[in-house]
Amino acid sequence: MKHAALALLIAAGAANANVVAIATHENIRLELHNVAGPCQERALWAVITDGKRTISGCWVPKPPDQVAIAWLDGDYTTLPIAVFREPEKL
Repeated sequence: MKHAALALLIAAGAANANVVAIATHENIRLELHNVAGPCQERALWAVITDGKRTISGCWVPKPPDQVAIAWLDGDYTTLPIAVFREPEKL
């Protein structure tokens, strides 16, 4: 079910290439975008920042309820979809 919710978020933001999901913890912010950015194949752009350093990566949904992110610095992260929320509309 969460996998379907993430797919809907991606589709909803596709018209204007926005951040489709956000996860935060203390001073860390992780954004999932609905554009490829530096990514290839079916992967989409992800950005994580702690205010001092920003790293781009490429994310894909990983069924049943996870997001897999390959960071451009060589790291790899798998997170549950439940940690993400829809970004606030400005």
